[in-house]
Amino acid sequence: MGSLMLCAGAYAVAGDSAGNPYHGIARSNVFRLQPPPRPQPPPGILTEPPKIILLGISTVTGRKLAYLKVLMPPKTGEQPRDQGFTLTEGQWAAETQVLEIDEKAGSVKVQHFGTTMTLTFDSDSSTHQPLRVQ
Repeated sequence: MGSLMLCAGAYAVAGDSAGNPYHGIARSNVFRLQPPPRPQPPPGILTEPPKIILLGISTVTGRKLAYLKVLMPPKTGEQPRDQGFTLTEGQWAAETQVLEIDEKAGSVKVQHFGTTMTLTFDSDSSTHQPLRVQ
């Protein structure tokens, strides 16, 4: 009876490694393999969203329009560049989508590079006067 138990235990150990004869090598890490490093963003890729400024709000055409300026950071050896957008509710351009325009409060809710924020004339002022056309 004891030899039967001993044979059954040996078969169970051999059965585990019989399917993959190299299993012992992977477990002992003979080649000292390391997990792959986390990928780093290539140079020139933005790690934080660029600044966005609310320039104005208009309702002249019967549609609510938001005038926005995105201050793109300069790449190596280049000048900073600004991109201006005129967007209605629901429109998007360059990773920026206008979600809601409140012309009375002077605020625009946007999703900018994955972050939802509310832009106002007071908190996001620039060097020029805001444009309010009604």
